[in-house]
Amino acid sequence: MVTPAWMHTQISAEQYDSWSEEQCADIEIVDGMTAGSLSASKRHNRPARIRANALGTAAGPDWNADTDFDVRLVISS
Repeated sequence: MVTPAWMHTQISAEQYDSWSEEQCADIEIVDGMTAGSLSASKRHNRPARIRANALGTAAGPDWNADTDFDVRLVISS
C-alpha cells in the first residue's frame, strides 16, 4: 500500500483541527507526523465500554458516554 504524500510531511495542530472526522479516523499525530493507528485491544476496549455504560446509565438518556475521543499531549520545555 502506498501512503499519501501528506503523511510524510509535518503538520500543525491547526492543520489537524481543520481536517474532517473521516480524515482523522485511524491516524495519530506523533511529533507532528501522521502515523497509522491500530485498533485498540479487547483488553482496552472492554473496560472502556464498561465505564461508558456505567456513566450512561447514571446520567440518563440525555447524556452520551463515548469511548472514542482525541487526546492531545503538549510537552513544553
